[in-house]
Amino acid sequence: SAEGWIESEMMDSARAVLFARVRDADTHGRLRFYTPITSGGADIYVHAKILVIDDTFLRVGSSNVNKRSMGLDTECDLAIEANRDDAHAQRARAGIAGVRDGLIAEHLGMTLDDWTSILAAADGRLAAALDVGVGTYAKTLVPFTPRRLSLAEQDFARAQIDDASVLESMARDFRRGLAWPGSRQIAAATAIALTLGGAAWLATRRRADARARIAQEGAGDDAPPTL
Repeated sequence: SAEGWIESEMMDSARAVLFARVRDADTHGRLRFYTPITSGGADIYVHAKILVIDDTFLRVGSSNVNKRSMGLDTECDLAIEANRDDAHAQRARAGIAGVRDGLIAEHLGMTLDDWTSILAAADGRLAAALDVGVGTYAKTLVPFTPRRLSLAEQDFARAQIDDASVLESMARDFRRGLAWPGSRQIAAATAIALTLGGAAWLATRRRADARARIAQEGAGDDAPPTL
């Protein structure tokens, strides 16, 4: 999860909206969201970014799937693709599958042989194999469900305030402005004002949500819609 209140509101809220949209598109019921826990039930924070598509594509790197990371931040990723026309394609596919299966086995707290046996019994269907393997041992993966968002948080997520194109434009203006006398103090004051303004806006929306819930509960209506 994100560190800090502002970052949490920006990233966690946007993630919840994205998850809801992806789940709505899962017409075949194959989508699974999991998070790892220790044998004692404590959450394991995994900061690594790894993407594996079947046994044909592997990506390891620092980038996140969001506009800021893809359009503004400096990132470094390594990608390996098993091209079927390549003489080494079979070896590459085996290597990609090995990374995928090794990571899944580690998170499920079982040996690689145990996991590959479960996968083979499921005819290679990953979702079906996970449904069997999850919870076999104390150290395992558990389903992840984003917390329900208030109306204010939904607005915050959809406002796209961290749009990379906007940030890039702001960055150019700040760099140009820093060349002026006294502009560093102005830039610092502007940054503080933007932060306080965003916090005040969100607090106002939260109070409005609370008043709306109280009014609806008093009238016997349902709670406001949330994700």
